Amino acid sequence: VPRTTLTARYNGVPTRRDGHAHELNLAPAEELVLVDWIKVMGRCGIPLTHEMVAQHATVICRETVGDAWVRRFIGRHQD
Repeated sequence: VPRTTLTARYNGVPTRRDGHAHELNLAPAEELVLVDWIKVMGRCGIPLTHEMVAQHATVICRETVGDAWVRRFIGRHQD
């Protein structure tokens, strides 16, 4: 680990992920709700499209999310 990273953490500088957490459309808990919904739909045999996931995410966060957001979401949640 670079010395600058250790110094930054010691001085209270947040990680890149934590520093941008306020910019996320969904909070981590809300993302878990979406993941659970996707898993339930999969167990029921309902195939989901990116558009369906985006619509459900929009309902959860009350902001419109697009296809690019869905692709990044899938990258964050491989399961």
